[in-house]
Amino acid sequence: MADESLRTYFKKIEGAANLIERKTGIPSEIISAMMSWETASGTNSTSKYNNELGIKYVGQKYASGKNGMYASYASQADFASDVARILSVNAYGYPGILQAAKTNPSGWRAIVEAWNKSSWAEASYNTDEIIRRAYIAREVQTGTATASGTAAGTSSTSILSTLNVPNPENMSKDDLLKYAGIGAAVVGLIALVK
Repeated sequence: MADESLRTYFKKIEGAANLIERKTGIPSEIISAMMSWETASGTNSTSKYNNELGIKYVGQKYASGKNGMYASYASQADFASDVARILSVNAYGYPGILQAAKTNPSGWRAIVEAWNKSSWAEASYNTDEIIRRAYIAREVQTGTATASGTAAGTSSTSILSTLNVPNPENMSKDDLLKYAGIGAAVVGLIALVK
């Protein structure tokens, strides 16, 4: 699957992933990655019905309809509420997912492994691929680039605005040289400190 397809999909489901994170504590990046795995990045039929995690239909009380054996939802908000409800059910090992997220929200591997141990997983998830996708989701959600599998954390645009530096595309050559000199001095100081 091309990473560009993942990025497009992550933009589409960002609201639902954030809502699920608020309701459950599971990082939205992991939720997004799991959704992309379950729906082949929105290309399978369940995604057309706001069911991004392949939830089976169990009754009109929880879902607005049925698509084959899968639930369909009127909105992504309805879907997110049902995901939070399902994950709170003790009988299926789902609290292990919530506990892993609560214990260490940045421990993505432990969260995915807990998901693998629950009855949600009809087959084992590829943990490394889920985590790789989670980093792409973070990149989409925060607008940052990743390098060597870790999020950069801050984009160059936000650094410039934080430092109150004008957009380099609009600077004169003299201003560019002035800011380049300041940047070189900062890098030199950082190197000395380390």
